Amino acid sequence: MSAARDVAAAEARTEPDDPIERGRAAFARGELDAAERAFEAALAAPLLRGDALLGLGRIALRRGDAAAAASRFEQSIDAEPAPPEASVALARLRDAAGRTEDALDTLWLAVHKYPGCAEAWFELGRLLGRSGRLKEAEDCFERAWAARPDWHEPGVELARTLQKDRRYAEAVTAFRRAVELARCPPEVYNDLANCLVYLQRNDEALAVFEDLVNRYPRSHVPRLGYANALFQLGRFDEASAQYELIRAREPENYFVHWNRALLLLQRGEFAEGWKCYERRLLTLTDNHPRVFPFPRWRGEPLAGKTVLVYAEQGLGDEIMFASCIEELAALAGRCILECSPKLAPIFARSFPAVTVVAAEERTIPGWLAGLGEVDFQIASGSLPGMFRGAADRFPGRPFLKADPAKVARWRRELDRLGDGPKVGVSWRGGSVRTRTIARSIGLADWAPILDVPDCRFVSLQYGDVATEVRALDAGGAPRVHVWQEALDDYDETAALVCALDLVVTVCTALVHLSGGLGREAWVLVPSIPEWRYGLEGERMPWYGSVNLLRQPPDEPWQPTLERVGRRLAAYAAGRRGTAAG
Repeated sequence: MSAARDVAAAEARTEPDDPIERGRAAFARGELDAAERAFEAALAAPLLRGDALLGLGRIALRRGDAAAAASRFEQSIDAEPAPPEASVALARLRDAAGRTEDALDTLWLAVHKYPGCAEAWFELGRLLGRSGRLKEAEDCFERAWAARPDWHEPGVELARTLQKDRRYAEAVTAFRRAVELARCPPEVYNDLANCLVYLQRNDEALAVFEDLVNRYPRSHVPRLGYANALFQLGRFDEASAQYELIRAREPENYFVHWNRALLLLQRGEFAEGWKCYERRLLTLTDNHPRVFPFPRWRGEPLAGKTVLVYAEQGLGDEIMFASCIEELAALAGRCILECSPKLAPIFARSFPAVTVVAAEERTIPGWLAGLGEVDFQIASGSLPGMFRGAADRFPGRPFLKADPAKVARWRRELDRLGDGPKVGVSWRGGSVRTRTIARSIGLADWAPILDVPDCRFVSLQYGDVATEVRALDAGGAPRVHVWQEALDDYDETAALVCALDLVVTVCTALVHLSGGLGREAWVLVPSIPEWRYGLEGERMPWYGSVNLLRQPPDEPWQPTLERVGRRLAAYAAGRRGTAAG
């Protein structure tokens, strides 16, 4: 009966008169022989030849004959009129064969000849983006979307290109528009939510992740994003519960252990936190370990042995982890410390018994060959797990030394500013990927601090700040003095910090530099801080001279800045009283 029904259905089917349409219909049904006959019949008609050759090329490709398919596509491109889809199909074949440059040439010719072909622009954007040519890819996806505004895929790829370029706000706009056009795969919504997290729009991100978790309850990817969004919102217990759910299903999930480590360390649960922190070395991320031809140090006796400490993460982390170097060096016969070139002069002066090596590239260093035999190696971020397993194991004492001659020179320079406390300020920290929105406060908002009388303010903000400072002065006397040479050279920065009376800063590497030098610093800590600053209290265990001034939950920065301004006024008054006495 089934065969009879199939025959009846075939007889009832009305075949199109146009051989091209007849071939396409047969191809869509998987009837390749019938499709082939229809397209071959169309070859005799000059106006149909291009479409017929395209159809025959697709049949050859479906049958697994890439060479025959490429030949047919090439013939189709040469026909008049030629369907632009033939160029797209040929480009995909060439790219799949490793001929990406040829594929790009084919597509550039296609978009020149057919500027309204959305598919050609889309494929060109895809190949350019994969090659890292993000600006060109962005333009291609925009053109594809303009040609077919109802097609969601160019919008998705445009958003992802903007995301790669760290232009998260623009990416969110493109993602939002694309998902309005069609129901997209879950990965698209996940990317949208991640962009929202980078923008610190955590409530919006949470809503997207929550919807994904409800739709895909057994997938760990949206649940991990959901947990991270909860973390960013300060809902730590809920975040921890989500991490545990994922860990129960995927015990070795790197991201869960990494985020759980940050949560534990933020809570001051150091012993377990450092154990989880070691998982950062088990994946190919920014923190992945470098492979050295000698074993990892795991606490073995180091008397008479040489241990290498290799650098990782950012400047602030390098300084923070270096607080353990003196203890390690005391155990070892010899200690080699790799670090950023910016820190090398400071570290060499501060740790005279240690061999300090400046290295910019985080690869296997060629300089090892000239340093003799090495017995052990350890990543600098693994040192706290060996020396800071409990709150009472943080000495909090200074461990860095600035150049005394440079400090004296900067004191003379600062004396020229007049009487009153000399206060260094830094107002911008991190990058888009490291919560710069939460960690930065626009200089124009610092008025409650900068308006405190009798204080002399000095910029410790890295980068070119001349425009910001000029806008603040508005043609009057400078409110923040800038010595760019002190900001471009970290050894000079260290000396300037030591010459100042006080540092007031957001969360940035300057916190660690000031604390390592033992200089008094007031740190403006956002309500949801980085793990290094803990969840409560006015002190951080790493540095005894650092005071944490926390932004209350759900409160803008302005009230906190006003409180800091009043505290600074009292500080300045106390200094005046001391000087008068």
